Amino acid sequence: MNGKSSEIIVSVIIPTFNKADYLDLTLRSFEYQRCNFNYEIVIVNDGSTDHTKQIVESFLDKLRITYIEQSNKGRSAARNVAIENAKGEIILFNDDDRIVTPQFLNEHIKIHDKPNIVALGWKGNILTFAERDLNIRTNHLYDLLKKNNKLVEIDLFPEKLTKIIDDQLLDFENESIYQYIVHDAPDNFLEFYEEFGKDLDGFHFKWLLGTTANMSVRREFLDEVGYFDENYKGWGMEDTDLVYRLQKNKGTIKINKHAINYHQYHKRNSTDESISLKRNILYFCDKYKNLESFLFLRWSMRKIDIKTANEILRISKEDSRIMDELVDTYSTFAERKWR
Repeated sequence: MNGKSSEIIVSVIIPTFNKADYLDLTLRSFEYQRCNFNYEIVIVNDGSTDHTKQIVESFLDKLRITYIEQSNKGRSAARNVAIENAKGEIILFNDDDRIVTPQFLNEHIKIHDKPNIVALGWKGNILTFAERDLNIRTNHLYDLLKKNNKLVEIDLFPEKLTKIIDDQLLDFENESIYQYIVHDAPDNFLEFYEEFGKDLDGFHFKWLLGTTANMSVRREFLDEVGYFDENYKGWGMEDTDLVYRLQKNKGTIKINKHAINYHQYHKRNSTDESISLKRNILYFCDKYKNLESFLFLRWSMRKIDIKTANEILRISKEDSRIMDELVDTYSTFAERKWR
């Protein structure tokens, strides 16, 4: 299936919940990986009620897959179970709705030239299905309609989920696939690079860039730092917390813009996600009770820009008295907010 030796180098971690059709395309994209080492895909079905199991079974003779089913316990618990069952030296996180490019695994592997690397890939978006309540930004939709005449002629918001992309395009050999793609996702945080430069020199909040949508780390380092905190409930922050701990434990964050995957647009409950994200950010602050977490809270509320937050943190690191005073002030603020 992949590689020549029996040793598994990379374990791709994919938790999934009721996204069978999107998972199907994600797994199809892994069939086109151009790597000469062995890898496995560890899929944890976190209580899905759709046809996820049937989709996974259709790939068992094509990809090296470990498939685990459990009752719905949430994103952190699902990923933790996957890690515990993984056999690879490198743990690579890829979401169930993210299509990978053929060099995806190779590009992640090449970053791990030292033990404590946290490798972050680049994220884009791809339109693969039309469905009612499809969540897509207006400017993204406009860009896609401009370069793809086929999309103008079809209903992008039908009652029934409808595939609009040809599976054969997933080898990325045909340039037509880029007519369905928007290259830079918001969670690449391009504004950070504009502010601090391409190498993010002097940027103290680099951990904000890390998400399990596209990230890899050596198993040994992950075992040392610990897995996902299962106290985060719902959507958001469990991966930010992990990357924060990895960096605090002398992890080096490296970004490879060639390790690309594409998030498939789909419907989502933005209200529920916003509520759980706010709750989880507060938990993050309560957990660490330090200036970094409080400044992150202020930035997430759009009360402070990232340049100002970074400068406050820089100055505070140089004077413990300033640090102590600000921590005391911000902790009082955090205790009142969103209560």
